[in-house]
Amino acid sequence: MSASVFLLEQLHDRAGVSNGWGRRRVKSCAKFLNVTLDELAARSCIRPWVLKEWMKNDKVPPYIALLFYLQEQAEIEARYD
Repeated sequence: MSASVFLLEQLHDRAGVSNGWGRRRVKSCAKFLNVTLDELAARSCIRPWVLKEWMKNDKVPPYIALLFYLQEQAEIEARYD
């Protein structure tokens, strides 16, 4: 395993995105960012119907969960730094 892969896996573990997020966590993210689910999808370059389908299945892929997590981190830095 390369060092970059190892570091990415550590980031995924710390962020809690290794197995993806469920409906509840995505809604929490949208609320924190003060956006609707459609707006969250749009700012993440995801079609809203795709996000809604994932949420209906209660499983957002890990790579999307990581994208949402990074948006949360950027918002935290903007608010509190």
